Amino acid sequence: MTCTKNNKPGYLGTASTLEKAVQRWLIKAEEGRAGAQYNLAISYYKGEGIQKDWSKALHWFKAAGEQGIVDALYMVGMIYQFGKGVVPDAKEAFKWYYKAAELGDAESQYRVGNSYFLGRGVEKDSAAAVNWWRKAAEQGHGKASQNLGTAYENGEGVPMNKEEAAKWLGKAFQWYYKKAELGDAESQYRVGNWFYQGRGVKKDSVAAVNWWRKAAEQGHAEAGHNLGKAYSRGDGVPIDKEEVIKWLKEK
Repeated sequence: MTCTKNNKPGYLGTASTLEKAVQRWLIKAEEGRAGAQYNLAISYYKGEGIQKDWSKALHWFKAAGEQGIVDALYMVGMIYQFGKGVVPDAKEAFKWYYKAAELGDAESQYRVGNSYFLGRGVEKDSAAAVNWWRKAAEQGHGKASQNLGTAYENGEGVPMNKEEAAKWLGKAFQWYYKKAELGDAESQYRVGNWFYQGRGVKKDSVAAVNWWRKAAEQGHAEAGHNLGKAYSRGDGVPIDKEEVIKWLKEK
């Protein structure tokens, strides 16, 4: 199977042009054009340019995936994992993620690693989990780097190795940090946690509070909770009862 990349669900065009495009994709998809099958699947999945229909989306994702559109393979796995229009099926999800992972899709490699680690849809195998996380991490996947670093930290699936743990946790921190700088609230919250715990970076309670505040100001509840607790302890900030009430009340 030839590996072909497409973008996972995203912008497809303006409303006025999209309906016309969908009609063209319908014709080309029936003719066996993989790209059209994938685009049509996204349209059905999101209800853009045509009525939302997860069953038809799944049909066309499978058709495109069987022709080597790796992102279509990933989408089939996601549909089965989260039960989008189907009964959740961990084994089917694993099967399709695995196909995409073998073709080099980092997100699928990460999810295959998770499946092996949790024994979800496949027999539990920590060594196999580490193997797939490594493949994804070597492509710059931050969450896979975090899992790989944690595996080395705890000796799960690999011998315990502090240097390798620090290496991969450091890479994971940098991945989250870049996203945090771009304003992603979840990443800001996680960066705050990493600074507070001293994982992947030198422990710094002041920096932790700074990043929790950025996330909390965007409405991130867990970050607000951490910020309120920091004010209650005087950890990274002076004790301030009013700030405690403000942030813990908003949680």
